[in-house]
Amino acid sequence: MAGNIAFSSLLAFFPFLIFLTALAGYAGSENLAQTIVDYLLSVAPPTLIEPLVDDIEAILTVPTPGV
Repeated sequence: MAGNIAFSSLLAFFPFLIFLTALAGYAGSENLAQTIVDYLLSVAPPTLIEPLVDDIEAILTVPTPGV
């Protein structure tokens, strides 16, 4: 039973991240993008995060059309 819950939670985690990314795209700003990049640089090696910086900024700073 616990294994089933853990497995289901793991499978549900990645679609939830996609949802949060889409939601952040609507409410994003340059300040939010910089805050996320700074946090990621503080918890992970810069060589891992630096290739993702342009993508993070593109997702969070490009204005999206209305709903």
